[in-house]
Amino acid sequence: MPFRNLAFLLLIVLEIALVHGVHVFPVYRLFQGEKSSQAFGSQSTHVNLLASKWAKQRGYSRTVSVAELKDFDLSDSVFNSTDAFLLLIPRNLNLLSKGVMDQWKQFEQIFLEKDIKIPVYFAWEDEDLSEIYNDLSPEVSTGSGLSGYYSQNYQFVATADPNPMVKDGISWNFQGWIRGPAGESTPTLAIVTHYDSFSIVPALSEGASSAGNLVALLEMSRIFSKLAQNPRTAPAYNLLFLATGGGPYNFAGLKHWLANSEMKVLEGIEFALCLDSLVSSPSLYFHISRQPKDEGVQKFFQGFSSSADSFSSSLSLVHKKVNVSSPDIDWAHEHFSKKRILSATITSLPSPVPLFSRSSLFDIQNLTDINLLSKNIKIVTEGLVKVLYNLTQVEGKETESEQKRIEIVKGTLDISPPFISSLFSSFCSTPRLSPYLNKKSPFLTSVGRLFSSYLTEVSNTSFSAETDWVFSSSIKGEISVYQVKPVSFDLLLAVSILGYLFLLSLILKGPTEFFNSLKKMFASVRKSTKGKK
Repeated sequence: MPFRNLAFLLLIVLEIALVHGVHVFPVYRLFQGEKSSQAFGSQSTHVNLLASKWAKQRGYSRTVSVAELKDFDLSDSVFNSTDAFLLLIPRNLNLLSKGVMDQWKQFEQIFLEKDIKIPVYFAWEDEDLSEIYNDLSPEVSTGSGLSGYYSQNYQFVATADPNPMVKDGISWNFQGWIRGPAGESTPTLAIVTHYDSFSIVPALSEGASSAGNLVALLEMSRIFSKLAQNPRTAPAYNLLFLATGGGPYNFAGLKHWLANSEMKVLEGIEFALCLDSLVSSPSLYFHISRQPKDEGVQKFFQGFSSSADSFSSSLSLVHKKVNVSSPDIDWAHEHFSKKRILSATITSLPSPVPLFSRSSLFDIQNLTDINLLSKNIKIVTEGLVKVLYNLTQVEGKETESEQKRIEIVKGTLDISPPFISSLFSSFCSTPRLSPYLNKKSPFLTSVGRLFSSYLTEVSNTSFSAETDWVFSSSIKGEISVYQVKPVSFDLLLAVSILGYLFLLSLILKGPTEFFNSLKKMFASVRKSTKGKK
């Protein structure tokens, strides 16, 4: 057997012996963004490192630290103690305690504000990944000691999409009408919401809250389109339904719509109702910018409050003046207020929260009470009916309690829980934030089709959010896991195999021929070296 064949055999045996057990699983990146040239989030994607189990107060230089969501603890130094992070998300988030979820919501805000140099990935736990995680230890084995030669490590290799930064992603606004009686004096009532989702892991951003907003708007359009089909029940208002993009960017879609709409449309709006986060809690809040004693405010608030009372719920009036000089907007209705249009936001949030914080990693379908969403949709729809048909003061009703028990949204006009559930599930399956939406997105196609099903004069308009934020287009990838032995084991195995091959060649060829072959090999090497010089 030629000696070069022995070397080739050695390489094959080493390859088989040292690396095996490949497992590939999808991973999702921590967001990467920039604002005014300041970097935020994870700025790197490349991983080719041994893995270790993360534990507090330990350093893990040249490793990828793997941690379960419930065990992770964020500190200022945590990203300086490792070269990469992989965080495992349980398939059933209900298994996480409320304390862990609340803590992670705080972590999300910290992630949004940090410039993190290392790759940070998230992955759903599965049986294979859980087995690998349980097999990891806080220390990467170096093979020291006899037991070390038999231990094993895991090599994690991440491949992610190229990560060009995308500025001014395109978003879309959808609008449609239910026309009331003909005539220029017919007032308009606008129902408005935004549909965007966002979380620190963009590819896993279900945005259940904003999905619920859009479902509510579409369900209301379905019910009012039925009322409008009968001349006896058609409202004496024009109803404008508007679903906007760019919500996290200070409701950029609504701002664009107001700036580009005809003046006669804006002047005809008697009231604009904005829907926001209807599933955060059972209590509802009516946020306004005008004074609470304003006649128009009282008219609409009484209608919605009466409806909430009839369903054993509560609606609280919250007043906050608009800061005209500030570019930041807390609620969508404040854009209308700047145009001096009477408006309000109905939400289950008692106070405003940062726009990028309204949708989180835990704002998902499986953690949302669909029955609560259905109930709140009915409360809002019934309240709007009371105002449209002036049912807050019904002649012949002697007591306030009797007035509150009037219910219009029932029978064939009742809300449809299957319709709500189906739409909600569909919308939650798609991350909904530019630059991750495009014109051919099934989500946008579905919204346009649903608008056309219940409304007339439907249109959709694209716009640039014109924000300072720039996001990476790379939001997911794959990690391959290889089972490997420590370096000391590699060396020991290589020496052992090489010795075995030398001994085998010595036995087969005999001492004389074996040493003659060695002399020829070394002579050939020296001759080749001199020739190169």
